[in-house]
Amino acid sequence: MNFKHTFFLSATVLLVTAGGAFAQVKKKPAPSPKSKPVPAAKQIAPPANAQILPSDPFLLKGTLPNGLTYYIRSTTALAKNAEVVLVNKAGSVLETDAQRGYAHLISHLALKGTPGFTEEQLAAFMQLNKGKLKADSNAISSYDESVYRLTVRTDTADALNKGLKLLAGWAGGITFDAANVNAAKTGVTEELKNSLNVMKDRLDKNALPFMLNNSRYALRNPKGEEAAIAAADAATLKSFYTDWYRPDLQAIIVVGDVDAKQVEATIKTIFSALKGPAVPKPVTLYAIAPVVGTQIKFITDKELPYVVTQVVIPQPRAVAKTPAGFMQSVQLNLFNEMLANRIDELRQQSNSPFLFAQAGYNSFIGKQDAFIAMVLANARGIDTAVKTLATEIERTRKFGFVSTELERAKQNALSQVGFEYQQRDNILPASIAAEYQRNFITGGIATGTSYKYNYYLDNIGKIDLATMNALAAKLLNQNRAILLQAPETEKALFPTEQAVRTWFTTGSAAVSAYEDNASIPLMEKLPVAGKVVSIKTDSTILVTNVTLSNGVKVILKPTQFQPGQIIMNGFALGGTSLASDADFTSADLAARVIGISGVAGFSQTQLERMLRNKSVNISPYTSDILHGFTGFTSANDFETAIQLLHLYFTQPRKDIAAWQKTIADTKGALVLRAVEEGSVLQDTANAILSGYNKRGMTTTIAQLNAASLDKAYQFYKDRYSNAANFTFTFTGSFTVEAILPFIETYLGSLPTKAGTETFKNLGMHPPAGNITRTIVKGKGDIALTQMIYSGKYDYSAVNNIDLDAVETILYLKLAQRIKDTTGNIQTGVRVNYTKHPESRYRVNIDIQSPVADLERVTGLVVDEINKFRQNGAEQKELNTFVLDDARTTQSQLRQNAYWSGALNVAAQTGDDPDKILLHVQSLQQLTIPRTKEAAIKYLNDANLIKLTLLPEKK
Repeated sequence: MNFKHTFFLSATVLLVTAGGAFAQVKKKPAPSPKSKPVPAAKQIAPPANAQILPSDPFLLKGTLPNGLTYYIRSTTALAKNAEVVLVNKAGSVLETDAQRGYAHLISHLALKGTPGFTEEQLAAFMQLNKGKLKADSNAISSYDESVYRLTVRTDTADALNKGLKLLAGWAGGITFDAANVNAAKTGVTEELKNSLNVMKDRLDKNALPFMLNNSRYALRNPKGEEAAIAAADAATLKSFYTDWYRPDLQAIIVVGDVDAKQVEATIKTIFSALKGPAVPKPVTLYAIAPVVGTQIKFITDKELPYVVTQVVIPQPRAVAKTPAGFMQSVQLNLFNEMLANRIDELRQQSNSPFLFAQAGYNSFIGKQDAFIAMVLANARGIDTAVKTLATEIERTRKFGFVSTELERAKQNALSQVGFEYQQRDNILPASIAAEYQRNFITGGIATGTSYKYNYYLDNIGKIDLATMNALAAKLLNQNRAILLQAPETEKALFPTEQAVRTWFTTGSAAVSAYEDNASIPLMEKLPVAGKVVSIKTDSTILVTNVTLSNGVKVILKPTQFQPGQIIMNGFALGGTSLASDADFTSADLAARVIGISGVAGFSQTQLERMLRNKSVNISPYTSDILHGFTGFTSANDFETAIQLLHLYFTQPRKDIAAWQKTIADTKGALVLRAVEEGSVLQDTANAILSGYNKRGMTTTIAQLNAASLDKAYQFYKDRYSNAANFTFTFTGSFTVEAILPFIETYLGSLPTKAGTETFKNLGMHPPAGNITRTIVKGKGDIALTQMIYSGKYDYSAVNNIDLDAVETILYLKLAQRIKDTTGNIQTGVRVNYTKHPESRYRVNIDIQSPVADLERVTGLVVDEINKFRQNGAEQKELNTFVLDDARTTQSQLRQNAYWSGALNVAAQTGDDPDKILLHVQSLQQLTIPRTKEAAIKYLNDANLIKLTLLPEKK
């Protein structure tokens, strides 16, 4: 079950992903705000003294006589799909002491069926819509709401109607059959027991009463209490359901490729029958008492691998209902942008005490927002980390921001909102539905993209520095809760409460104002341009192939799918396969460290400041057989982006501080990984799947200690010294004529030398034969198994379709066979196929179940595989795969990202790119006998690896 309460330790997963990232300017692509596009239909902003904001003009909203609210929006951003949501203003905060966990239980019970849908019919409906009914995605229970969400197809006659009928059943027709109630209780009870072995859950249990100031929210964890759940029966659960699942507290949201008026009529037909109790129970609004002064709490845990410091300053929730409220939301966005940039600068410093850091003002819990800051540090750096955080908060509270920061933030905000406006027809239904959900829960107006765009253009210039600094002083007041969490073994290193209090109060008295550096041009002198020596147009896919005088090859695909967006990619064959074993770790880190070192004479901090008002994201990367760049930019910032690309080739920066930070971050991620029980299984899998080659295994501390910046820098220089090895792809909002001068100037001038490079085949693949391993580690009652089939492969479009079919069809078979009666049985299927360095395939089947059920569940999986090999797909399974794959492809063919990836793959593999358009046609040729042949070929027991992770015996 997914609980939407806001607690922050879960954000530490970002440390792991940040450790492997090499992006350096993390901005979305957006158009320049310098010239204001003319809206197709400008939404007129009301006068400043207006009392209410206008609603989204594309929204059809209404209320039924029974009180139910509906939101309907037609969009073709995701063709032939719709997001269908039931929102109920009832969560755990409305539970009595005896009912703690009832909202959670009912969301589980809903998945057992309704009068119109048996559990089997529910599963079949989800399969039809390419999904699996799961309590952590279809049903979400939190403090203030219970949400049921479906994605349904709209290209079939009755899928949408069935989805709405299902939501109506959940809204008012859940059956409280004793057997189903007991099954739901068993599932929820097992979740609670397992949570005792989950570090985050243990920390939450100790921290929430403090963070929520011992309020009603602190006493109503959505997961519930075991005793209350054990005592629940059909009658008591139905009583809670009757009280709080009622039309006046409910909303239906439908967003997608639909006829809005027709959907409205259907909603009126289906949902008007719902009735609430004759005497509705009053809804009590519970508040969280304000924090007074500086409150401090220390918590330790035996598994926590680092120190987490969190500062929470609650504020009353800001709901944008009027233009004045909307202006406040704009100011809050600017505040978050400026403060986030300051925190990021601190994190980028070579001597930074932070492994991870973030800060900003956002929604909190209940009717509250909050300023929340969080930093991660090594235990022995806790004093420095907390002092640094305290100093930066006090600096901002006391002195506010400077004018150059505000101007950059405004420019970035205009750029972002301009991009959103240009992409308004491509906003995914789930994102639009989420806005309507917030509107229903909080009462804030869903204005739509056009109003937001025009409001920003007309009003952001009115925001002055004094206003922002007053806001900073208000948001960063000294009524705050400070939570420090640390490993139990490092308890002795905790500072005293008085020390922490001093750092956040009198200890920051000597803080000085922030100093900003002025921006200068990225390139003051342009390089000597090269020339186009060959240009060929592929009229089938509307692609232009260019060769430059220095040998660089360029693929140009102009589109208008996402106006203003350009996606950039460049690759050369080689990658880390060209490094020696001794230098591999250094080489593997090369692109990552260069990507956070700045370029030419600019440090990373200086570079980020220079690019903050531009939408530019360029990142070098290195894989086992490739090296190159990925990125995107707005059309108006394209020259800056390609200048940055040029500098990464010609003037990469060697920065010892960036190297030290990369090593420290990687070591920190390894420490975090060591406490994750599943990591030992993955480590074993990595070793076997790479043929026990150290390059395919998890990096060790010893390897990091032996790596060197000199070797990493030299490896990078060697790989990027010959641009003639490179092929670049540009996809998006440009014309060939307009872009060619930039291509000639910045790519045609790149250095080249004699000779070409390609990758080495190091033989990193799974060994043939059968391998079985069982690993015992961790606690709890959950077992994990991976079954991995692999072998040589004939890479072709036809075989790729066959393998994709194996993935989907086997998943459908397993989903149908395995009934998730305990809430803890899950299966998944993943396929992978490659042409280089040699053509191979892999099929991974993942199984998660209670230890007691593992043998039975594995037997069911094996039985389904055997049936698949004997009989192939069923016709309905084949139809589902073909229809879904065709629909997905047709949607992707209207996306820049898809074309960029497909053209790159074709260039890397040497395939004919025109075949990109033939995929849907090729799907129609798939037959049941072919699926049987594919199952026999690719699910071959002769090459099977089986890995199992079991918990330690209690």
